[in-house]
Amino acid sequence: MSSVDDASRRVLRRVFLTLAAALQTLRIFKQMKIPLTITEFIILSLAIQSMVMAIVLLYRSNRLNGNGWLSAIILSISFIAVVRIVSGCLHLEDTYPWITPLLFQPVMLVGPFIYFYARSLIYGKIRLRAKHAVHLLPVIKGAGPQIAFILFYSGLLSLPFIQSFYFTATAQLILFNVYLSDNLPLFISLLTYSILSYRLVRKHEAGASASTYKLKDIKWLKNLLRLFLSLVVLFAASLILNMQPIANRDEFTNAIFFIPLTGFTYWLSISSFLRQGKMTPDDVVTYNKVPARVYFSDEDAARHGAQLLALMIKDKPYLDPLLKLDTLAARLNITERAFSNLLNQHVGKSFNDFVNEYRVEAAKLKLADPNFDQYTIAAIAYECGFNSLATFQRCFKQFAGITPSQFLQQRKAGAQLVQQQ
Repeated sequence: MSSVDDASRRVLRRVFLTLAAALQTLRIFKQMKIPLTITEFIILSLAIQSMVMAIVLLYRSNRLNGNGWLSAIILSISFIAVVRIVSGCLHLEDTYPWITPLLFQPVMLVGPFIYFYARSLIYGKIRLRAKHAVHLLPVIKGAGPQIAFILFYSGLLSLPFIQSFYFTATAQLILFNVYLSDNLPLFISLLTYSILSYRLVRKHEAGASASTYKLKDIKWLKNLLRLFLSLVVLFAASLILNMQPIANRDEFTNAIFFIPLTGFTYWLSISSFLRQGKMTPDDVVTYNKVPARVYFSDEDAARHGAQLLALMIKDKPYLDPLLKLDTLAARLNITERAFSNLLNQHVGKSFNDFVNEYRVEAAKLKLADPNFDQYTIAAIAYECGFNSLATFQRCFKQFAGITPSQFLQQRKAGAQLVQQQ
């Protein structure tokens, strides 16, 4: 309980310090005669406090899987809000052109970050690879002012082949038409990644192998995604309303969308920090344990298991000494990995143990049958699908508890006892 109280006190201390910094920033803005409305001040304060807490989470990202992506979500949204106030409302880039490259808004990263956070909670730590580039490439979208700044100040815009493309109507539309070229792709990105993340969470919500805290986090993430989807709806509503002839459009957008958005990031940062403050070192180790990938629901696993049992009884594929995992997977119309998962997670056996146990049972029937008395133990082993006598003896001992010779001796002793009676 004391650890939770300590964590709460640390959070409150940081919140008060950040609020004091925000108030100091407001005083500086007033001294600089920079107009700042109450909504802009609220957005700026929430965004700055969220960024501070995100940095704390990032510092602790080596402690829990997903902390890095969680802090990336908070930082990107908070930075977007700060840039909106500095650029969209205060227009500081008009007074200080050199800050233009710093006012890049990573709006197209928010959706992928949410998706990567969901995957990191379920599958463990995610390391960025080349295949993830397709998710991050759209970040160049919305960088029109930065691209124009670099082209102009570097002198590249004086090159004829760049001019021939830059001054076309298509290029100008892509770079500078905010509503058409930025917000529509952003809305599609946010909606798509939110739905993908929600489906992923729903699919793995009932994972029995997850720790208690991870199960709570997965349920928490599901509720978080619902809340984020409502923000996406608010975003769409603000886009539609902003296309109407409304006075004080920026103030209206701040009130209807950016205050809820920065409030969301503020709540996300504080609640994440407090939840993690309750965990013991053992909880952290269990939390970071990578769960086995789930290929089937319990219903699908039961259905495939029944199909596999019927196949083994009816067709006896185990009698083939060349039987391989891909052969049975193909008979069930599932992938090799899925079939291996079916055996390991739901049947509780490896492929070799699963097949060899059937072969041993077949061998026991033949060893107990007087019609096979003329067969050697090796011949029976080969008849039952084993391609090595040593493997047969080892597996027979493993599953029957005795050697094939001992099994024969017990059978003969039992037969003699019956004859004497």
